[in-house]
Amino acid sequence: MFKAIFELGKAVVSLVGGIFSLIITLCQIFANLYRADKIRKDTDQEIERLTREIELAERKRSLENRLKSYNK
Repeated sequence: MFKAIFELGKAVVSLVGGIFSLIITLCQIFANLYRADKIRKDTDQEIERLTREIELAERKRSLENRLKSYNK
């Protein structure tokens, strides 16, 4: 009887450990997905910022060229 209770206790502890391990793994997966999404958003924002900067530089160059043509 004692051996059966002991084996049942081991099985329960093993099951609880497995569930805990699964929960920890899922938390790590979600944390990694969150970090990846944040990195993607930051990258998209940086691309948009650089695109705007390039467009402004092109407009500035165009206006400077027009001004040079006008002053000639």
